[in-house]
Amino acid sequence: MNKILKLSALTLSIASLYGCNSESTENVEKSSEKNHFALIEKITLPEGNEICSVGGIQLIIGYDENNNKILDDNEKTTDKSICNDGSLNKSGEDEILLNKAIVNIGMITKGDSQCELGGQEVIYGVDKNGNAALEVDEIEDNIVLCAKGELTPPDALINALTTTNSITEPNSTITIEALVSNIPENSTFVWSDAEGNILAPKDLTKPELLKVTVGENEGTEIYQLRLTHTDDNGKKSIQTKKISITISNLKSSVTSIALKEKQVFLPEGYQTQAVSGDITGAVIYAKPIITNAQAKSITTPESTELVGFVSERKPLNQGKNTSDILSNTITSLDISSIKEYSKTVLSNGDIAASYNIELKIAKKPTDLLSDIMKKIAVNKIGGNIDTLIPAQSEIEKTIPV
Repeated sequence: MNKILKLSALTLSIASLYGCNSESTENVEKSSEKNHFALIEKITLPEGNEICSVGGIQLIIGYDENNNKILDDNEKTTDKSICNDGSLNKSGEDEILLNKAIVNIGMITKGDSQCELGGQEVIYGVDKNGNAALEVDEIEDNIVLCAKGELTPPDALINALTTTNSITEPNSTITIEALVSNIPENSTFVWSDAEGNILAPKDLTKPELLKVTVGENEGTEIYQLRLTHTDDNGKKSIQTKKISITISNLKSSVTSIALKEKQVFLPEGYQTQAVSGDITGAVIYAKPIITNAQAKSITTPESTELVGFVSERKPLNQGKNTSDILSNTITSLDISSIKEYSKTVLSNGDIAASYNIELKIAKKPTDLLSDIMKKIAVNKIGGNIDTLIPAQSEIEKTIPV
């Protein structure tokens, strides 16, 4: 029973692949002068083989003379080989058959989401209707051959993908932009989601811009652009690039730039611009600040039992790493004695430590916090910060609690 089921499935598959109407059958028979269909068999060539030393694929072509839907050894007359280094080989003298088996090769650019070092996209099939073109329903396979450095691929077409709302609320609409330098003529932009569904830009005159409405559930959604350019000689360059969007109820206006392997996030207040040349990336501009932020006074609430802060800044003149900054900050606080309870330096350079300190001069907790912030939190030398005012209930102590 299993054998019968498998045979039936094979028969249906072959029929759908090579079955055609009477007009296409007539064209095939006239052009070949044979009452048989052309078939293509694909073989993967490993590295080190005699045809393609760097590996590739071989397409073997012939006529199904016994109509068994399989290309037998005595029916194989011609072959085409596409190597991973971009070289092509063919053997056999049946030019009619070679023309009937159409093979389209597009060059994948550097920085492609599938092939970082570039490669080739091979699409092949049998020209069943005899129009010398490969129609969608005639395509038998689409193969991607990624290079390993042995191929000189075209330069990248897409510098980066950006969005100003990379962290957005469910069901919201965002705009994704492809940064492309001098969009060349004869280019096609095809946007899609993670499931491969094609997404059309709202404005067809600006195919580099895509407006999309995200889903209703929190999580991450992936969107992809496939940019194809055909030059005057008919050579095709292809690049795909992806960008991820975070869906969260905690919306944040964050600019995102998708590069080769990384996605960079910028805080609100920045804009991006495409840049050409041997670069994958974008120029970043900060939007102008209308008024300068001025320091003010902040009063610590009454009955506060814990005070602290969080900030991010460059090392400046406090040290080259977190350990140096922490050590220099602690020793600058007029400490009479100090006891270290724990200190852990993580692999990424972060540090966590706890101390029990005794001050030489009694201070209120808020004043001590202010001193620490001036040492460790300002983001430029001589920078200014708000004045922290202790609560009236605070008491000066040499041993902070």
